[in-house]
Amino acid sequence: MKVKIKYFGLLRNKVGKKEEDFTLKRDAYLSDLLEKLRELYGEEMGDLLNIENENSLDPTLLVTVNGITTDLKDGTRKKLNENDTIALLTLISGG
Repeated sequence: MKVKIKYFGLLRNKVGKKEEDFTLKRDAYLSDLLEKLRELYGEEMGDLLNIENENSLDPTLLVTVNGITTDLKDGTRKKLNENDTIALLTLISGG
């Protein structure tokens, strides 16, 4: 199945593109997609997405699926569907 990923903030800088399409196996989960991103873009992407520590959620990273915020801790339970749009956003903070 095909899904579209849109990158924002720091993630856009890391991958060097605004969006891309991915082909995933049928019945894939959000966690499958995130793992595929780490394989494609390396450990630094995995660190940004905090893949290794599934029990921790980086408050500066937001993930939406079709415009609805998704908790990364639920990635293994969030099933993706054909033509879903996943947005990966890093928030900007400072003082």
